[in-house]
Amino acid sequence: MTGFFDVETIAVTVLGYSMSWLELVGTLFYLVSTWLIARRRLPGWPLNLVGVLLFMLLFWQIRLYASALEQVYYVVTCLYGWWYWQRRDPDTGDILPVRYSPPAAIVTWAVVTLVATVAVALLLTRVHPWWPGLFPEPASYPWPDALAMVMSVVATWLLARKKVECWIYWIVIDFVSIGLYYIKGVQLLALLYACLLLIASHGFWHWHRTRVREGQKAADFGGCEDLG
Repeated sequence: MTGFFDVETIAVTVLGYSMSWLELVGTLFYLVSTWLIARRRLPGWPLNLVGVLLFMLLFWQIRLYASALEQVYYVVTCLYGWWYWQRRDPDTGDILPVRYSPPAAIVTWAVVTLVATVAVALLLTRVHPWWPGLFPEPASYPWPDALAMVMSVVATWLLARKKVECWIYWIVIDFVSIGLYYIKGVQLLALLYACLLLIASHGFWHWHRTRVREGQKAADFGGCEDLG
């Protein structure tokens, strides 16, 4: 059983790329959980948590320590999302609906994303001269890499809070990641993000349609639903 958690234990080789059981199972958990969350299904969160923990172990073994530490944030947001999605409206007793953020919040998150992306990208361009022993080569494509990372952090929080616009973030992330991984020659990762792009597109369509339907239902019953 311990061999399963060893990155050297290969499950399958595709197009010359050897994939460990750890990476394969973690990827499957991630795909299934993302699909369930896109369909607003609560079990998506515990499944996503398993995938995150597997990837944390994977990144740690291949010494991508920053990526491993990033998974800690995703563990926290998974637990939060799992809890938040079970909350009920104190007045109606219904599960909290999906919503768009108010315009001011959308603008704020956009500004935060822009500023953080610039800061992270500038840091990535300087890690090589600052710490040549730790980073022997200059960062490759630091700007799209920084954009995808920062947007992933923001999108995960918005997803946990049931904000419809989180899927717009994921769509942009997936487009950037597909191009980045294809250029870098890791076509299997590019294919994975192509699958995630389809799921994110479906998630946005499904959540938006649900939000419009619930807003119309509230209007039909004379409610004062706030579409923000």
